[in-house]
This record gives sequence, structure tokens and C-alpha cells, in this order.
Amino acid sequence: MADKSFAIQLQHRPRRVAFLVDLEQEAVDKVLAGILRFNLDSWGGRHNPIVPLVDKAIPDGWLSLLDVADPDIFYIYGEVALPTIEALHLRYAPTFVGQHVVRGPTDSHSYFVQLREQVSVRKYLSKITERLPRYFPGKEPCLLQLEFREERDLSPFFLWNFGYTTSNYFAIRDHDIAGCRPKSVTDHDLVELFATQVNLAWPIHVCADAPLKRTVGDSWPRQFPIFYGDSPWNLIAYWNDGLTTGQATPLHGGMSQLWISPKNLGDESTYKQLVLLLQRRVYSSSNQQEGLKMLSYDTEEAELERVGKKIVGDIRGNLYYEGYKKLDSPNIEHVEPRRIVSMFRPLGQEVEYATGKDIHLPVRKPPVVEEGADQSWMVDILIHNPEQELWYSNATPWWCLPRNSSTAGLFVRPRPQRITFERHVSFEVSAKESILDFEIPSNAKLFRYLLSPEIRYHLAADLRSRLRATRSEPSLIRLSDKGRYLSGILNLFGTPRGMFPILKSC
Repeated sequence: MADKSFAIQLQHRPRRVAFLVDLEQEAVDKVLAGILRFNLDSWGGRHNPIVPLVDKAIPDGWLSLLDVADPDIFYIYGEVALPTIEALHLRYAPTFVGQHVVRGPTDSHSYFVQLREQVSVRKYLSKITERLPRYFPGKEPCLLQLEFREERDLSPFFLWNFGYTTSNYFAIRDHDIAGCRPKSVTDHDLVELFATQVNLAWPIHVCADAPLKRTVGDSWPRQFPIFYGDSPWNLIAYWNDGLTTGQATPLHGGMSQLWISPKNLGDESTYKQLVLLLQRRVYSSSNQQEGLKMLSYDTEEAELERVGKKIVGDIRGNLYYEGYKKLDSPNIEHVEPRRIVSMFRPLGQEVEYATGKDIHLPVRKPPVVEEGADQSWMVDILIHNPEQELWYSNATPWWCLPRNSSTAGLFVRPRPQRITFERHVSFEVSAKESILDFEIPSNAKLFRYLLSPEIRYHLAADLRSRLRATRSEPSLIRLSDKGRYLSGILNLFGTPRGMFPILKSC
């Protein structure tokens, strides 16, 4: 490979964050609100899963959801056992495992996610007119316009189903993006606005418009799931269902799932507008009519059936009732990753060519990254065979690595890096960098790292600092006695094939 030029494909994507949350803690509502705020303002935040912690561990079955998400970062609200931290390290080798720290006195910001370098949706919103699809009719897209003081009055029902971010305010103020003001910030007036304004960009879909390679296998085929009830288990089930629907369209996108509580259902004026919204924004994924499925952890079966049939009856024809499912915490159905396949090279990818083992690639920021901002994202590196064409869906990199925590630091020690689900190396890069430097390791170096694992992390706040290293740093790794005998014989004959005539004569 030292003499031949080979293709390196760079795929830019958001840092994927998995939130591990103890749902029994007293401040769980504030915790989930803080996570939601972070996700709505993050590029790709809709696909950051929320996973429960039970007895300081992840319940059985939830690892399959994490396998689909393949997180780069684990962010923890609550206590977690050291064996769980070690298991996450061995299974995912994340770039960071951090625990949220609440410092007193507590206020409205105490439970906000403390990951400052995540790429936000601010630049995306400032350029949203450029994302106007060709079939978009008439008016330019507009954003929900609120004042800072009004954001505090938004209900959980509205925020989880429709979303709002302060980036809307800055895009309207600084970039002349059209704003659309509701009559008030009550659920009734907000839902009415979303039901009637066809050119309104949905914040919950803005943060879902990002590169995505895998989704959950379709758990509810041709079904519109409604997660019903006040329990936080219903809320995280609703949120994680975003990994089923995948990438969303901020403009003219349909509704794919809904979370609602008995309080919202009992508000007649809000419910009337919600029915109108469901009539207009629940699109069939095929020629068949969509079925409404009621799901809940805390509501009795009879009530689920009553509510489901009421909603279907009031919508009048757009959906049919397909039953209910009573969920049992902390259980979750096993899910399988489903790869998103495209016949074309997705946007946001670059191809560079290199020779030798020392690679220096230019860092070209994705369009959503702000100039001069302290923002970080991931770059997946795919190294291709020189004889293979890159422009077809069956083009796969020939250089794949074992998904093993030992390989962290194999390419360049100071930089956060990991091996993804697809067995490609992924580097964390910053908007302040111009060159991505790394080394293509030799086979000897690769085996040395695999044979001598160690726990590597880049920040002192990483919870893996509590783990005891599996070994001390070796001063020397060498061949065994038998290996040295074989090495000597190979030096005499050059190749194993060269020994055959001597062996035949013996």
C-alpha cells in the first residue's frame, strides 16, 4: 500500500450521545427536560437515545437499542455501577463516559446537559431557505417565533411532540428568516398554528435531519403509535421511537409518533386542534391506511382501548384502530439494526486519495457547523481498495477493524477515536482544526494493541478513570521461543513455500 494511491472516504456526522437516566430520582422531570432541551438544539439530537438505569445498571434488552444507536458518548444522570461502566467500555469503546454533576444551589440550569462542544442547529436554521425542496409550494419556510420569557411557559406536551429551541430566535433576528407567532403559548393556540401553517418548520424534525446509517427494525409496520400516560417510561419509549422512523424532513414532514397524557386529552380545545393536526399530518407509509396503536406502561388496557377508539372515531377515516399494547417496565422488545441503503453517495461525504502510512487529510466543516465556533463532530474514515469503484451502494471498504476497545489510540493517541458498529475508525474533530493526521498501523502494531489491552480515556472527568487497568504498560512484547524458531527458519528459506523441497526430501 506504500506505493499505491488508495481512496479514503470521509463521512461527517454528529457525535451520538446516549443518556442513561435513573427514572426513580426525585428530579426526573427536570432531568428529562434538560435532555430534551439539549437534543432539540443539537444536530442529529432526535436520534440520541434515553436509556433507563435500574439498580445502577442497564436492564436486559436495552443494549439492543444502544447497539442501533452506537453512541460515541454516554452521559449519565444518576449512579451507575463500575461493572456497567466496564461493560459499556468493552462493548462500545466510547470517546467519553461522563456523569452529570448538580452543583448547588439548584436552579433552572442545574440539569442542563454539560456537553458544550456539540454542533447546534443554529446555522441549519439560518440557512433553512436553502433546504427548500423543489416541490415546496408558494411561501418560504418560517420558524416558530417566541420571546425568551415565553419559552418558560411551553408545556411538556408541546415540547416533546413539536419542540422549540432558542436558535429559532437568533435565526429570525440575525438572518432575516421569517417568523410565525402564535396567538399565545397555550397548547391550543400552538397546535392550531402547527395544524394550519404548512410552511412552518417543526423543531422536532429539524434536529432529526442529520446523517443516519441505521434505524431500528420497524416495530410498528404501517402503524401510528401513541404513547399514553404520565409515567416517564412512556416518555422515553416515545422518544426512542425516533430511531424507528429515522431521518425526518423539517418542512412538510408528517407525524410519526405521539406522546399524550390524560390531562392533554381532557383539554377539549387542545384536543380539537390535535384531531385536526392528525387528520392533516399523519401520512401513510404505503398505499394502505395507517393503523393507530396505543402503548403505555401505566394505563389499564380498557382505558387504552377507549382512548384509541375515541381518537380514531374523531379523526374520521384517516386512521383505523389497531389495538393496544401494555408495556412492562423495565422491559423492552428486542430490536435489530436496519441499515439505510442508498444507491447514491450520501451528501456530506468526501473522497480523498493518499499513499503511505502517514495520512494528512483536510478538515472541511459540514454546512451546519458555525465558523469559529467551539464545536465538535465525528468523521468516519473508510479506506477503499484502489480497484473498487466508490459510486455504488455495494462498494464497501476493504479495511475493517475488530470492534474492540483495545484499538482506541491505535491511529493517533491524543485524539478521541473509536471503532463504529460498521467496524470503521471514527475520529472526533473540531471546527478549530484544519488537518486530520493519523497513521495507518502495521499488522504488527495492530496485533500488539489487541494482545495488550488497556483502558484509554481523554478527560479526567471520564468515569473510566475509576476502573483498574487490566494490565501495567509492558516494556516489551516479543515472539515466544517457538515463534523465534519459526522466524529463524523463515529467514533461511525466505517463504514457507521455499521450505517444501527440504520437507519432501526428509
